[in-house]
Amino acid sequence: MNTIFVVWSRLLWMAIPLLLASQNIFAADCSSDIKAVTDKDAMVPVEVLAYRLKPMTKCELEVEAQA
Repeated sequence: MNTIFVVWSRLLWMAIPLLLASQNIFAADCSSDIKAVTDKDAMVPVEVLAYRLKPMTKCELEVEAQA
């Protein structure tokens, strides 16, 4: 029982850096042609924004924040 715990803990500690590295690699794939959607109507009610079905990516959020 104790050896199984040791093996799983070692596998977990090896997997954590791989997961963190993969997120950093994919986060750098922002395209430069993303345009802001909500900059034309700044008075959009919060209730309408709450009904958005498709979540925005980090790149899309950065473009919206800059607009």
